[in-house]
Amino acid sequence: MTSSFSIDKDATILTEFDTLTTKFSSHSENLLARLKGKETKTKELAEKIAADAKNVQKGEQDKQLPMLSKKHWMPDRTCKVCYDCEAPFTLFRRRHHCRICGQVFCNGCSSHMVNGALYNIQGTVRVCNYCFDQQLWRFNV
Repeated sequence: MTSSFSIDKDATILTEFDTLTTKFSSHSENLLARLKGKETKTKELAEKIAADAKNVQKGEQDKQLPMLSKKHWMPDRTCKVCYDCEAPFTLFRRRHHCRICGQVFCNGCSSHMVNGALYNIQGTVRVCNYCFDQQLWRFNV
């Protein structure tokens, strides 16, 4: 009777193993499909941004994206905390201006860089999380 119980237990373990293997395989296939979809979407976004930047450089786009000049930025002296996360600025937590909205943010809340050609500026420009999300929305991501 002990051996029969042992065989039943082994069969149950093998069945559970097969079930888990099937679930894992299905789950990993789903993850791969989702990653490929995101990769395709990212490539499409990059192509749209590159095309838009070329249009701006060629002067074919009639409307530039708005960007505040430095004189419209929030003054450093009036900003004691990050506009987004409200973390206080210190010697080690520096202030950064979003080049689109002009608010002052910490590095974590303004770590995105976008192509300056969209704003008729050479290089890249620092933007806050909100403005970066709005830029993505503009390109229908």
